[in-house]
Amino acid sequence: MIIAINTRLLLKDKLEGIGFFLYETLRRMTAAHPEDTFLFLFDRPYDPSFILAKRCAYRVITARSPPDFIYPLV
Repeated sequence: MIIAINTRLLLKDKLEGIGFFLYETLRRMTAAHPEDTFLFLFDRPYDPSFILAKRCAYRVITARSPPDFIYPLV
């Protein structure tokens, strides 16, 4: 399974609250599910410290806010 995740809250040296929760959750999910591929979507260049596993893909997209990147539910 391929799982895409909005990781715009992962900011180097600025993890607090939901960002720290997101990092810990993703770290544990990638370790617990080696059969899945994770696609991390960033809105700016990401720090190499957020590379959690070889089977994770990392993409920088140009959308800067959630309304710009909403999947049409039609």
